[in-house]
Amino acid sequence: MLTEITSPARVCAPARTIYLELVELVVAADIVPAVTADPDDDTLVATALSADAQMIVSGDAHLLNLKHYQDIAIVTPAECLLRLCAQ
Repeated sequence: MLTEITSPARVCAPARTIYLELVELVVAADIVPAVTADPDDDTLVATALSADAQMIVSGDAHLLNLKHYQDIAIVTPAECLLRLCAQ
């Protein structure tokens, strides 16, 4: 039984610190449109390219239909876990 409720600030501050240590800000690259069904998704692809990402993890059908962009795999969360666990 919980006798003390943890305040959101107490939980969020450490999570924010860890998040900021992992984040890298990048400017999206200029790319030839890749996701014709949803051009807004091209921004995500361009950002991943600029960040030298290995994977885009998404549930978005338009992105998943692309399967990859250059050397960047586009996978579901489940596929991402499988790949990470196989390493």
